Amino acid sequence: FFPCGSMGQTVGCELECVTRQARDSRKSSDRPISLVEPRCYTPTFMQPATWPTKCASRRKGLNEISVASFDILADDECVASHFPYCSAQALNNESRLKLLREQLRALNSDVVCLQEVCDFATVTQMMSSMGYDGVCQSHQKVSDASDGVATFWKTAEFTCSYHAAVLLPDPGCDELGRADIALVAALVPVRSVSKIDDEPFWVCNVHLRYHTPSDPKGIDRTRAALHCAFQAMDGRDETWPVMLAGVFNVFPLGPVYQWIVGQDNFGECFRLMSAYQFYQSGQEPAFTCYNHLLKNTVDYIFFSSSRFQPVQILQTMPESVAAASTALPSEMHPSDHVPLKVVLRRVAASDSTLSDSD
Repeated sequence: FFPCGSMGQTVGCELECVTRQARDSRKSSDRPISLVEPRCYTPTFMQPATWPTKCASRRKGLNEISVASFDILADDECVASHFPYCSAQALNNESRLKLLREQLRALNSDVVCLQEVCDFATVTQMMSSMGYDGVCQSHQKVSDASDGVATFWKTAEFTCSYHAAVLLPDPGCDELGRADIALVAALVPVRSVSKIDDEPFWVCNVHLRYHTPSDPKGIDRTRAALHCAFQAMDGRDETWPVMLAGVFNVFPLGPVYQWIVGQDNFGECFRLMSAYQFYQSGQEPAFTCYNHLLKNTVDYIFFSSSRFQPVQILQTMPESVAAASTALPSEMHPSDHVPLKVVLRRVAASDSTLSDSD
């Protein structure tokens, strides 16, 4: 389902599969016609050039974990004054929630990191209906912002042995009143078939403030936020691998980005690499945020390069789709950000083949 027509309507059709004999025996008037509800844009898995064709629809294998990150756009920020090009339906929070539910169901990720979550109770109930448990943390303890971050995991796959919020009050809150926030969770596999996939791992869900690339304090703020987050992990077990996902509000390959993937910032198990950069010839997506003020990449999924190997990533939304209604959000996508997802294969530290040259 895609928007079409000069007025930008979203239309859909329902197809019925029948045998040729049955088709020929029926009259056109006998074939029922029904309206179907418009669907949201659903991303598909990217197939790197080196993969065989069948990998495009491969099933998640043993020792593999999928993690998704999605800034869902705070309800109180989804207003016409912020997005003057959007229709009333695109800004309607009830409609956006339906699109969000459908997109999260399609993502079907083992671990889901959400940012800009306002109605924690509703989102938690929605995720619970899809088999997830989770933890949430609002910005409110350190600022006037009503939104926050939430991390969910499939209850059939994992339990959470520990979680902690890292809130960094600072006079430099952004114009929306948000300070830096990180939500750390230690996930333990419910069942395992090998020693490798029996090991717990850390998930760190972050939403960092926006700063201009020329802001000299940007790297200091990011360093402070991530060091606090990793200290929360270090006090528990520094040998567990890490997934670091969320909104970093820094551009690709800039000084802050380069510092995050620096080799000696956080220790051996916390040595990080970007999943999308790894599979796209050193390039991040063209954009992860697409509105009338910003069209760039500010969302990332990083992972412990010594303990995980990416085997599949999610294709980000094509610009032709994002621009069909001027920009995002739209009637088919609930946020001005697009979701990211990667499937990571767990490996023993001695088996990792990733290196600086990779």
